[in-house]
Amino acid sequence: YRDTNDMVFKLQGAEKIRLPSSGGITFNGDTAAANALDDYEEGTWQPSYTTSSGSITAHPSYSLCRYTKIGRVVQIQGLVSTSAVSSPSGSVKMYGLPFAVDNNSSGENSGNAAIAVSNIIDFASSINMLTIHPQTGTTYLNLVEFNGTSTNTSIANRWQQDTYFTFSGTYTIA
Repeated sequence: YRDTNDMVFKLQGAEKIRLPSSGGITFNGDTAAANALDDYEEGTWQPSYTTSSGSITAHPSYSLCRYTKIGRVVQIQGLVSTSAVSSPSGSVKMYGLPFAVDNNSSGENSGNAAIAVSNIIDFASSINMLTIHPQTGTTYLNLVEFNGTSTNTSIANRWQQDTYFTFSGTYTIA
């Protein structure tokens, strides 16, 4: 039935879903515009790299990332393969996120993403994890190595042609 300009769905007399005239969807009698689910989107994005020097090229045919955006939360996942390297060194950034990462103006964490990595050469035995970190206010991820006690961002020299990894993670947008 219609309640003013809103569409309301009830089950056994209790409101379950409301489509406010202002947009979005609310649940279980909530009428606050701030709580309305007002966006859902799915899509793909093509990653690219930058390094401190040299270059790493993501394979255009074997690198595909997907995203699902629900409200302010973006879930990302993908497989990224390398087609070429040219003396890369220093830090590695992966560009192409579909939305800019929240700038943390509210003090919350904008998200992290763990990645599984294959075929990267010269990993020290003490390396436990390679992580990616959404960089606030940008559309890229920092790739960071963690050995259990400290981090290392100078990992570009470990890439080679045919390096690939899969990843999954979540970040928030403004």
